[in-house]
Amino acid sequence: MPFLGTRGAGTNKAFGFAGAAKPNQVTGLTATDFGTSRAYNNGRIDLSWTAPSNNGATISGYFIERSTDGSSYSTLVANTGTTATTYSDTSLTSAQIYYYKVSAINVVGTGDSSAAASATATTVPQAPTIGTATAGDVSATVTYTAGATGGKAVSAYTATSSPGSLTGTGASPITVSGLTNGTAYTFTVTATNANGTSTTSAASNSVTPELPPSFESIATFTPNGTQTVSFTSIPSTYKSLQLRVSLVGSGNNSTFLRMNNDTGSNYIWHNISAGYSSGTAVKTLGGSTGTDLIALSGAAYASADPTYPTVFIVDIAEYASTSKLKTTRSIVGTNRNNTANSEISILSGTWRSTSAINRVDFFFNGATAFNSGSTVALYGVK
Repeated sequence: MPFLGTRGAGTNKAFGFAGAAKPNQVTGLTATDFGTSRAYNNGRIDLSWTAPSNNGATISGYFIERSTDGSSYSTLVANTGTTATTYSDTSLTSAQIYYYKVSAINVVGTGDSSAAASATATTVPQAPTIGTATAGDVSATVTYTAGATGGKAVSAYTATSSPGSLTGTGASPITVSGLTNGTAYTFTVTATNANGTSTTSAASNSVTPELPPSFESIATFTPNGTQTVSFTSIPSTYKSLQLRVSLVGSGNNSTFLRMNNDTGSNYIWHNISAGYSSGTAVKTLGGSTGTDLIALSGAAYASADPTYPTVFIVDIAEYASTSKLKTTRSIVGTNRNNTANSEISILSGTWRSTSAINRVDFFFNGATAFNSGSTVALYGVK
């Protein structure tokens, strides 16, 4: 039977082997990383060495030691049980350096350890951590967080769509092009190094590429001397509406919106405003519940000077829906060249109705009227 005792044990006479001794020291030990296609944290290092003189007693196997710091060795294999002068160490941690020593065994004892050999175990990279996908026009961008490299530099990060298996590469965020607008996609990301490609990340959120918003004119008015502009018979073929106003007024009164000529207490609005009034910076917060209109500014100072009009951009979301309340978002700015009141306001409002909007009234709540130079335009957003 092979000798499994303490290294260095043995005599010149054992089990009738007169003149036999433990084997000579193993020489020529090499350690070679074999990382090709190895899964992350499943590295492999191949050892090879030159068989020493057996000193009169056939070598029955080899004793292999391993260390991760080059000093504290532990037994990897007590006896290989074979005369083969190669061994593959597997299930190794990626990017970890390993040190090895090998000694030969015969019935007399275990020879001296070889000189140490070392190699770093490398594998494919760790799978990236998926981030957020954001839709564009026939494209999407995908963010990710890189994982460990597996011990070799990553050469590519690849995002892949589902469906379609369309790909994009690069640093985060990756752009994937060639998608079909109106189709929902998720994405995964992989990392590739010289050893191969990682497993895939988890799937991203689902996104649907679509054309960027386009605006079509519904109607434009250039009012003069009136207090109200009404848009009626609004088509229901758009995603939302946008009101654009350049206002020249005959006095200082606020402006408002009303939907479908609803004068009931079915509106909510609130605003934040900052401005300049008679040499003093001012800020206001406001709002109201259960009114018969939506305010479009805290105090929209309607300049009579067409050089410095009050400017409005008002978005009316999902105006054609019959299942949702209607919301507005607006930004209003007045610049009177520092001669009097100026302000900027951000506002939101709700018409508490699930009816589709087919009429929008934009008006002054007071004696102010539109002066020449005013423009009020309604656009449909596709």
